[in-house]
Amino acid sequence: MLRSLVGSEMCIRDRPRMDAEPGLQHPIGISQPETADLSIGHGASQPTDEPTGIPGVGEAVVLRPTTEEFRNVLEYLKSAPVLEAGKQTGIVKLIPPEGWTPPESPTARLDSTVRLETRKQEVHKLTECQDWKSADFFANADEYRAKANEFKRRYFGDVDCSNVERIEKEYWRAVAGEAGQVTVHYAADLDNAIAPYHSVSGQDDATLAQSWSLRAIAQLPGSFLQHLPQHISGVSQPWTYLGMLFSTFCWHNEDLWFPSINYLHQGDPKVWYGIPGEHAPIVPKVIEEEKTKAQSRMTGSTSLTVTQVFGLHNLVHPTAMLQGGASVYSAVQQAGQFIVTFPAAYHAGFSTGWNCAEAVNFAHPSWLPTGRKFEAVRRGKAACLSIDELIIRTADWFHTRRLTHQVKAIVGPCEESVGTFYESLSLLEQELLDCLQPELVRMSQRLQAELQNLKTLWSNTERSSVSVPVSLMSLSQRRALVNVFACIQCDRLCFLALCKCECAASHLDKRRGSVEDMYNSDLSKTQPYRCLHCAINTTTCHCDPSQKTVYLRASASEIEDTLKKGALWLTRRQSEEGVFKKQKT
Repeated sequence: MLRSLVGSEMCIRDRPRMDAEPGLQHPIGISQPETADLSIGHGASQPTDEPTGIPGVGEAVVLRPTTEEFRNVLEYLKSAPVLEAGKQTGIVKLIPPEGWTPPESPTARLDSTVRLETRKQEVHKLTECQDWKSADFFANADEYRAKANEFKRRYFGDVDCSNVERIEKEYWRAVAGEAGQVTVHYAADLDNAIAPYHSVSGQDDATLAQSWSLRAIAQLPGSFLQHLPQHISGVSQPWTYLGMLFSTFCWHNEDLWFPSINYLHQGDPKVWYGIPGEHAPIVPKVIEEEKTKAQSRMTGSTSLTVTQVFGLHNLVHPTAMLQGGASVYSAVQQAGQFIVTFPAAYHAGFSTGWNCAEAVNFAHPSWLPTGRKFEAVRRGKAACLSIDELIIRTADWFHTRRLTHQVKAIVGPCEESVGTFYESLSLLEQELLDCLQPELVRMSQRLQAELQNLKTLWSNTERSSVSVPVSLMSLSQRRALVNVFACIQCDRLCFLALCKCECAASHLDKRRGSVEDMYNSDLSKTQPYRCLHCAINTTTCHCDPSQKTVYLRASASEIEDTLKKGALWLTRRQSEEGVFKKQKT
C-alpha cells in the first residue's frame, strides 16, 4: 500500500537556479552572443593602514576531524560536535586530515567542446538586488579560466593581492560603487550535462562514505535523499561552480532548509558569510528594508514581492545584518577544504579569483523538524519536492527491507542465525527509522483532522453543515508534475490531497497578473488547486462546500491505514520478530 501511494516516479521540480531561466550549454558552432565582457572599473585602491575585516563579524567554527572521524561522511556530519558548531555559527569549515585523497575535480570532466554559460554580475549594482543580466558565453571552461586570471591581474595591477582580507576590503569597496563599473561572470549551477560523473556503481557503501565524494552522499545509508527514485540536480546531485574575482553568491538558505556541503577543488579561496538558523527570520526583514531603500532610490517605488525578498539576488552588507540583530560569521575556504551550511542558515560570499567548487544537499534525521518548519514560511514559490512524499518513500523502503529480512530468516541457511530487522540495519539507518514513526503518526492525525473539518463546513445554500465531496485523483492528476499541485494560496505542495473550488481559477488568474507575483514563473504552470488547510480556511476561500471537491491519492481509509500501519510496524520492530533460525527437517 505504501508503494501504491507514491508510484514509480517522484513528483519533483527543478531546484531554483541563480537565474530565472535554467542554464543551457550550447555546442560550439551554434550562433550565440559574443564572448562575455568584463570590466575592472577603476581597479584596486592603494593600500592603507586602515584595519581590514568587518567589525562585529565573528569567525565560523573550524573543525579538523581525525582520520577515524573522517571515515564516514554522514556519520561525521550528524555527530554532536558538528551539529553544535552549525547551530552556533550557521556555517562550519572542515579541514580534511592528512593523507586523505580528494575526489576528482570537475575540471577534469568538463567538455572542452561545449560553450560555458555564465551569469553576468555588475558588482557595483549588487546591493540594488536586481536580477542577473542575461547569460553570456565563453568558448569553454579553459577560456573562462584564462580570462578570470587576466581580469584579476588587471584589476590589482601592482597592488598586492595575496592577502584575502585585503581582497575582502576591495570587494566591498567595489560593491559600494567606489571602484567604478566592475563586471564579472559566474559560471554557477552547472549540472551533470556539462561535467559528467564517472560511474560509482560497484563501490560499496563504506568506500563511498570514506571518499567524501559529493556525488555519493545522497546514495549513502541513513540519508533521506537515498530514497529518491531519480536525482534532483543541485539537491541530490551536485552542481559545479566556476568562479572568478568578485563573483558572488547572495544571501540565501537552501531549499527545504536542507543542510549543504561545498568542496573547493582548486583555485583561489572563497570568502563565506553565515547566519545561524535561529536568526533566519531576521534576514528577510533586513533584506526587505535594505531592498526597499534601494528600490526607492532607483524607481521611487517601495513595493516588494515575496519572491523578490526570498530570491537569489539579494546582497546586503554584513553590517546591516548585524544592525538588524542577526549574528554573522565568516570563513575563508581554501582549496581542499569543505564548507558545511546547516538547516535554515543563511549564507553568502564571493570568490577571490578563479576557482572550481561543487556543492550538494544532504538530509539526515536531524534535518526533518526544521524541514517541516520550512513548509510554514510563505516564500512565493513551491519547494523542489514534497516532504510527505519523501517520508512515505522512505517508509516504503524500510518496509521492503523488512519483508526481505523476514524471508531470509525463514528460508536462509540452517546454520545462520538472523537477528531482528532492526539489528540488521546500520546505526545511521536505525536513526532514520526511529524518526519516521512519530512523523507518520503526525501525518495521519493532520490528514484526519483536515478531512473531518471538510465534513462540517457551513453551506449558505443548504443552510446547514455539509460534507465536501471526495474523489480519487485521476491517473493524469497523479502523473502530473508536482508544480501543478502547489497550493495557489500558500504555495505548499499537495501530495496526498488537494482541493478544487470555484474561486481557485480566478484567484490564480489574479496572482498571475499581480505585481506581487510578477517574478513567479511557476504560476504559468500551476493549476487551480488549494491544499486542504487553505480550503478549510473561509478567509481565503469563500466558496460554498457544494462548489468544492477534494481529490485524494487513495481513499481516505486506505491512506489512513497506510500511515497507521507504517507507524505500527516501526514500533513493533523488536517485539514481533525475535530471533529466527531455520530448523533442520
